[in-house]
Amino acid sequence: MAEVAETSSRWSWWEAWPMMGLVLLGGVMLFARLGTLPYHGEESRRVQIAREMVHSGDYLVPRLQGHPWPTKPPLFYWMLAGLIAATDSLDPWLLRIPSALATLFTALLLAWYVRPSLSRLGAFATGFVFLTFGDILDSGYDAEIDATFTLFVTASLLLWHGGMQRGWSPTLCWTLGYACAALAFLTKGLQGPIYFGAATYAWLLFTRRWRWLFHPGQLLGIAVFLSLALAWMLPFAATEGTNALRAVFVSESVGRTMGGWDAFLRHLLMFPMKWAGSLLPWSPLLLAYVSASVRQQVRTQHAETCFAGLVFALAFPTCWLPPGGEERYLRPVLPCVAAMLGTLLHLLAEPATRLLMLHWVWRGFAAAWAVALVVGGMGLLGVSLVAGPTRLPDWQEPWPLALGFALLATGVGGGLIWVARRAEPWHTAPAFLMVGLLAWVCVTGVLVNRGLRRQVDGVGAVARLRSQLPGKVRLVSYGPVNHLFLLLYEDPVERQDWPQHPHDSSALAGDFFCFDAFRGAHPPLPFVWEEVARLSMDRTHRPQPDNVVIVGRRVEPHEAVVRRGDPTLHGFFP
Repeated sequence: MAEVAETSSRWSWWEAWPMMGLVLLGGVMLFARLGTLPYHGEESRRVQIAREMVHSGDYLVPRLQGHPWPTKPPLFYWMLAGLIAATDSLDPWLLRIPSALATLFTALLLAWYVRPSLSRLGAFATGFVFLTFGDILDSGYDAEIDATFTLFVTASLLLWHGGMQRGWSPTLCWTLGYACAALAFLTKGLQGPIYFGAATYAWLLFTRRWRWLFHPGQLLGIAVFLSLALAWMLPFAATEGTNALRAVFVSESVGRTMGGWDAFLRHLLMFPMKWAGSLLPWSPLLLAYVSASVRQQVRTQHAETCFAGLVFALAFPTCWLPPGGEERYLRPVLPCVAAMLGTLLHLLAEPATRLLMLHWVWRGFAAAWAVALVVGGMGLLGVSLVAGPTRLPDWQEPWPLALGFALLATGVGGGLIWVARRAEPWHTAPAFLMVGLLAWVCVTGVLVNRGLRRQVDGVGAVARLRSQLPGKVRLVSYGPVNHLFLLLYEDPVERQDWPQHPHDSSALAGDFFCFDAFRGAHPPLPFVWEEVARLSMDRTHRPQPDNVVIVGRRVEPHEAVVRRGDPTLHGFFP
């Protein structure tokens, strides 16, 4: 299994097997159940904005219900809008393809990047680790901005440094880096170019590469960045104003607070733990970097891993220290963490490696996951066979699936125990493949099935609502209404201000309206109305849903007088 890392740039089918393996495994992992779950979280907002772009023909300003929504730049919306315009479909399977491809391309880029200093096995392991991070398995294919943003940030950093390591011209490296940073900027904002600038300048200062730092080719890269960024920013600012442009880049970060020092200190403690949890099953291996001998070997032989570690070290405090920071904000640097982990797996597969701490961590890693897999497999089987229908129903699988998973988990656990006892170099490849593939089975199989059992049937709820409404009903919303409801309802919903007086609303008596009601609570309406439907837009069933859309009908005055005292009526009686 072990092999000496080659620095030659020649290419052959044998040299390409890490890429082909990642394409095969990554394609299965990402596309196997791509459209199984309905839209959730922010996915429906992204799709609805893209749909309104197609319907309005305005691709400059992201809008919801016809109103500007200046919270993100438009590049990802353009991708979705292109698919919608080409296919006239809103199917989750279709509109998740850009994110799935972005995740796959990120893994391939990683394998290419680390190849000069790692073996073919190490290059494959690096991409494979990234694909099997828990966070990536869970949401790496969602119709959300993160996967595409991660690809562009990764490309800006790794093409720049990878080109440098391969002897490319500084002009080419700076141009590619700044171009990809501009694409990241147009996808999510300032985070991408800030990471690119901080990492590249810090690396050049640490390594004293003054020629690269002051190379005139950097001016071309900056010009490319400005050309791409300003091509959208200037028309947007001319249309919506500079305040709206500023809101695109700062609106979601301003005003985040932690509610006092105790909450802030709790955040400082919990953030690293949550982040490490999102990187399971691989994050425990990072403990090997506590060893000075491991760090010394990486520093002297693996420049790519050193650069990846620098990027991570610069990025981590930017998400950890600010109030309200979340572990998902570190998604753009997960490829750098994968490079650090892939290097450890490469070292483990090398017979000449004599790093005691690394082998101890590897044995502990294998033993811990062996126990966890056996316990988890037997636990799922027990819940599925023994528990009644009212106990842990979300976890109950049909007994053949539960038995198959238990046997698979037990078999992999037994194999990992054998690895933990012997820890030979040639055990590395089958061990990390077993761990990664079973992680995929757990997330894509068990957890996705659980999500299906817990999901709210929003499609069915909206279909039932449509059956209650007249054929050509005009539905308006008081204030912005939930984006998932807009997407499922399909017809345009005109947005109006919340009425303060009976004649504020342009909705005539007898017309239908809707509004958001967090946990069912809402301000009073200044007229008599009756509730037609109450729809949960939550991802999962809850006794008291958080995201509720209430649909009502305004009652005519004479009908309100006749029905005075009717408990189904609400609002202000004349």
